[in-house]
Amino acid sequence: MIDISPIRRMLILCLSLSIVACSAETATQTNSADPALDDPAAPTPEAISPTEAESEPEIPAAERSDQPSDGAEANASETNISEAKGGDPALLIGKWEPIAYVRPDGVEMDLVELPKEERADLSWEFGEDGSVEAGSSIGTVEFQDTTFIATNKATGEARTFRYTVTDTNLFVINPAGDVLKLQRAQ
Repeated sequence: MIDISPIRRMLILCLSLSIVACSAETATQTNSADPALDDPAAPTPEAISPTEAESEPEIPAAERSDQPSDGAEANASETNISEAKGGDPALLIGKWEPIAYVRPDGVEMDLVELPKEERADLSWEFGEDGSVEAGSSIGTVEFQDTTFIATNKATGEARTFRYTVTDTNLFVINPAGDVLKLQRAQ
């Protein structure tokens, strides 16, 4: 049995945000009112190390915690990171189903065999009108380069998530570095 509590934590973070277009000032806010989400011991997004497959977007080695952080190497990898992330927001339109969850330490959990209800809680659907439904939450989204900005309608709290999208795969990376891998629903 897969322990999906870290996945639920990521989902709760994502779902608690009714995603709304926000101003540049709001977009720069990264502090959370929820101390559990601002855990100083939580790995940074640079510690991501998902297992790669040919059809999935590449997460560069520079983001893996097991890679050395030498200055020249870091500068070269920053270029690769910006080229490998984001994508055409129009590719997001449609329904996405979870296939894997990758912890910041690189451990990947297969989500394909989860019960239907739990998979539904982790599914995302993007509309042509800028709306998004993640699990049971509904909102809108604003895309900026390699990120999308989410604002909670109830609290006004803004969060930035990194993403990578192709025709068939979507990675949503939360501020703590957790990666939710999704594939386009059939």
